[in-house]
Amino acid sequence: MTPSSLTSVSPPYLRSEAERQIFSPRPLRSGLPRIFCLADPEVSSGTSRSQGSTYLIAALVRVLEYVEAHLSERLDLRVLSREAGISPFHFAALFTKAVGATPHRHVQHLRMQAAKAMLRDTDKSILDIALSCGFGSASHFAAAFRQRFLQSPTEYRTSLRSFPLLPQLKDESDVH
Repeated sequence: MTPSSLTSVSPPYLRSEAERQIFSPRPLRSGLPRIFCLADPEVSSGTSRSQGSTYLIAALVRVLEYVEAHLSERLDLRVLSREAGISPFHFAALFTKAVGATPHRHVQHLRMQAAKAMLRDTDKSILDIALSCGFGSASHFAAAFRQRFLQSPTEYRTSLRSFPLLPQLKDESDVH
């Protein structure tokens, strides 16, 4: 399994074009360089890569792909460790070492990035965005969003519409 062959799967339930662009298949970025550095014999302890470490790398890659494909579902430690095929305690330690964040923090980060993109690119309600990104309620989503970005989802969306990134271009026929 090579890094170039690792892509996430676009969830089949996406309806709008904006959602398909947000969740479109793309190379996994989250945590893979660290995973391959940990498994690289020259980077790690200098010993050769064992079959056990190759299995653990494959398990972590499988979990990262699973997380990106199932962001709207419940993703707790028990679910992720079962996907990896190892105990929850061992999985949490291995994941944190490989990715640089706990499984919960990593999932929250991906959910917030997806929510931000949906706020920017769609007109879906805050509740719809919250539910499609795996939050149980709009209030839980709003509180987590405010804690991370220091503004509410509505304030974020309004600020994007108040200050467009690209200036309005004049029609070329108006230029003399």
